[in-house]
Amino acid sequence: MHPHSILAVTDFSTLGDHALSRAAYLCAAHGAALKLLAIACPGEPPPPDAICRLTHHALQLCQRHGIRVRSSHRMALRVDDVVREAQHADLVLWGTAPAGNLRAFFMGQPVEALIRKARRPVLVVRREACEAYRRLRLASDAPSASRRVAEIALGLGGPDPVRLVHAIEEAELIVVGSRPASLLADRLLGSSAGRVLRGARTDVLVVPHDCQPASGATAIRRLAAEPPVRRVRAGAPQAPAAPNPAAWSA
Repeated sequence: MHPHSILAVTDFSTLGDHALSRAAYLCAAHGAALKLLAIACPGEPPPPDAICRLTHHALQLCQRHGIRVRSSHRMALRVDDVVREAQHADLVLWGTAPAGNLRAFFMGQPVEALIRKARRPVLVVRREACEAYRRLRLASDAPSASRRVAEIALGLGGPDPVRLVHAIEEAELIVVGSRPASLLADRLLGSSAGRVLRGARTDVLVVPHDCQPASGATAIRRLAAEPPVRRVRAGAPQAPAAPNPAAWSA
């Protein structure tokens, strides 16, 4: 499967920068459309200039890689906000620093909730993107679905052949399938995807066995119809040249 539309999620951390770079590589390789989404760190107020910074990232990626990039005009405050945006994407790239609060300890990391709810392949990026993936480690938890998981994973490679390896230490990308499960089942029984996500230090692609592709052609047409990215300047808004008419009745 070659993605037609990609959603990249960042919290402006180093991992977030890695996710944006990897998303740009994938879009350039497959001619996909890219949308950027910023998410607030759990328990922290969102940065006041988040949308401005995201727009700057979109402009830089567009100019550097010659790809179609748009940024969201709203910041994601919850995982459900990301889930809604993911419905228009064939692939979601996740780049955030791990949450270390009590909620994450008992409920799992936010990306685990995204995988359960979005029904889209989610690529958790941990390493800087320097080239296309060439060595994959397949770790599906359902042999009957391994072929489909492998097809999706191999579709993320570049023009050079991709090699499946058996040692995790050699892999640039670990690929794991994920069965539909509730939060309670995941926390009590665990899952292959959860164990890999918590233990791996490299990039991990989680493919739900019930994943559904988005309408790539529709997403590309929608992005093409939006106004182009323009350079914006951060800072305090300028004072209006005339009094606000709404204040006259006060």
